[in-house]
Amino acid sequence: KKNKTMRNKFLKIVLPAMLALFALSCSEESNMDPEGQWSLSSPTVISPAEGASIVLNEATPSTKVDFTWSGASSTAEYGVYYSVVIDSIDSENFDTPILEVKASNSGKALTASIAYNLLDEALSLAGYPANAVANVKWAVKASCLSRATYDVAEIAIKRFEHEIIPGS
Repeated sequence: KKNKTMRNKFLKIVLPAMLALFALSCSEESNMDPEGQWSLSSPTVISPAEGASIVLNEATPSTKVDFTWSGASSTAEYGVYYSVVIDSIDSENFDTPILEVKASNSGKALTASIAYNLLDEALSLAGYPANAVANVKWAVKASCLSRATYDVAEIAIKRFEHEIIPGS
């Protein structure tokens, strides 16, 4: 009889109290902003500037082109990460660029350097002929959580005179 009385007390008092505590503990935190309540500004291309011309020198394939930009910011002060994307002039977005290179300092810096041989190889794989000028656009891509913004400049890159076979 004692066990039955304890069980009845448990079912009438303790169980509802536990359920109430559980329900209260599941409330939403008031300091958590929804994903959509902040914005990401666009970075600004600095160099190479709009209309710049770059000649890749086959004699110095490890020489690098420096891409620089001014930073973007998140209104929620989240970290912003950058990359350089290069794509054809007629591309409408940068979903499948010819080349994408993460910025220095694990994507946090306002610069990225790309070697001549990497640029030449990417342009070759994209179908631009050797010893010809490839009119392309480059963009700095600023990413923050699930958002991305871009600033774009059109540039001309003259490829190596001879076709370089990757891995040779």
